[in-house]
Formats: sequence, C-alpha cells, structure tokens
Amino acid sequence: MSDAGGIDSSEDRGGAGRFDSFVERFELAISILLGMAAILGAIAAYQTGAKDGDTLAAFQQGNRLSDRASRLQTELAAKRAEDQVVTTFALQPIINAELSAAASGTNSGLSNKDAANLANKLIDLVGSPELQRAAHKCDKNCRVPIDSKYYVVPAKAQADALDKRADQLFASAAKSGKQGDDYSLVTIFLATSLFLYGVAAVGRGRTLKLGMAGVGFVIFLIAAGLLVSV
Repeated sequence: MSDAGGIDSSEDRGGAGRFDSFVERFELAISILLGMAAILGAIAAYQTGAKDGDTLAAFQQGNRLSDRASRLQTELAAKRAEDQVVTTFALQPIINAELSAAASGTNSGLSNKDAANLANKLIDLVGSPELQRAAHKCDKNCRVPIDSKYYVVPAKAQADALDKRADQLFASAAKSGKQGDDYSLVTIFLATSLFLYGVAAVGRGRTLKLGMAGVGFVIFLIAAGLLVSV
C-alpha cells in the first residue's frame, strides 16, 4: 500500500520492493562479472594457443639443430678414425727405430730424426689438414699429434655450439609448454567461475545468489592472479 506521496512503504520495510531492487543490482553485478570472466578466459585461451605454438616452434628448431650437430659429430668421428689410422702407420717407423736402437745399442737402422721425418711425410701425404698442422707444431714432447692440443678440428666447435643452442631451444620449449599448461589451468578456473555465476544468476533466494557469486568471485580472483603470474 502506498502513502500519499506515491512511495511503496513495503520497500522501506524490506519487503518485495526492497528485494526487487537487490535483484536488479545483483543482476547488473553478475553481468559485469560474467563479462570480466569471459574476457580473461579469452585472453587465457589465446595465450594457451600462443605458448603451444612457441613450444612446437622451439622444439622443431631444436630438433633440426640437434640433427645437424649429430651429423657433424659423425663426420668428425670418421675424420678422427682416418687420422688415427694415419697416425698409427706414421708412428711405426719411429717405434721400429727406437726398438732397433734399444736392441743393438746403436742406430743401425733409421735414426730417430729420419724416422720422424718419414712419419711427417706420411702424414703430409695422406693425413687431414688438421693432423698435418698438429704434426708440424708438435715438438719432442708431443709424441702423438692426434692426441695433442694442436689437433683441433674447427667443425667440433660448430657442433658443440649447435648442441648448446639445441639444448637452449629444448629448455625454451619446455618452459613454453609449462606456461601453456598454466594458461589452460586458468581457463578451467574461469570456466568454473562462469558456471557459479550462472547458478547465482538463475538461483532463487538471496543466500544462494550471494553464496554462488561469492565463491565464483573468489575463484575468479585466483584465476586472475594465476594469469598475471604466468
């Protein structure tokens, strides 16, 4: 019943008019919260797809670099095996000269110097450029050129660099994958929040509406925090 001024006195008493006003305000708040959750959900879904793409790209590039490094390592192993054979034959005259001198007490055969010259000629003839450089730089304290510090194959540094870069890319892929999983978790939280908001919107009774909306808002805040921290 209205008074002379036309104001429904039931709203002042907390009756139907007051509750209708709460419902209107609540529906507006739920609409805003639903919109915010939907926007954050779209952002999280976009980030999930972006991180999944980054994961795939880094993993594929890492595989390519790792494959190149493996091929280089195979070539290096083959080169070293060939140089090892050459070194074995080159050392044989030196070993024979030393054995002959030790057995007879004199250099009845090749002298150590002649044997070393013969070894160097053999290396120059069939050895790789890397082995030749090592043999020429070796002094009397460097008996086996292939095992010396002078035997350096430039491709080894390249292979090591490729391996290191591939490891970095694999680590980046793992990190992007973890971030993608975290964004997926955010979308799950937001979907739960949207569900609770929906229940609050259609539910009857102030307690149910506020309860569902409150729980949904708490989950929404958790999801927003995760989205910022990823």
